[in-house]
Amino acid sequence: TLFRSIQIKNRTNENVLANNPELHTSKTDKACHGYGLKIVRSIVDKYNGIINIQMEGGYFCTRVMLECI
Repeated sequence: TLFRSIQIKNRTNENVLANNPELHTSKTDKACHGYGLKIVRSIVDKYNGIINIQMEGGYFCTRVMLECI
């Protein structure tokens, strides 16, 4: 089985996972924000993929692996 991976890294001065483990949006207009990871997670679920979210050397890292069809 072949997999494709995607990695997104955002530099941050704080430990996002320690301060916000549920990863809720911190923006004031919550009705219009907070969809990014929800959408990514739904795609990962739909295609039986794997998602890994962690802090790594000052970066908030999201890695996704999807099976090639």
